[in-house]
Amino acid sequence: MLTKPVHVALGVVILLTGLAQLLMRKGGSRHRAIGRVYCVAMLFSVLTSFPSIIQDSQVFLAVIGLISLYLSFTGYRFAEMRETGQAGIMDRPAALIFLACALG
Repeated sequence: MLTKPVHVALGVVILLTGLAQLLMRKGGSRHRAIGRVYCVAMLFSVLTSFPSIIQDSQVFLAVIGLISLYLSFTGYRFAEMRETGQAGIMDRPAALIFLACALG
């Protein structure tokens, strides 16, 4: 299955971009660009993990994936809200979806 190598490659991208974010000054254009790469890699990493999660019935890994995706999404949205000052159309539904998943 092709999803595992892609998932691993995305994990490497996530680790490297996360490390880069920690080492550079916050708020610059490079910081924002690398943050976008991180968020997109996280989204696709979670999506590519679902076949393995379903095949192996790994509920714990599904929860970890959803939490990671939610934290990436909220970090991205927080950065966007800093510029606009308003919550977007997806912010409340995302919070409700996460709450529903957490309550289970």
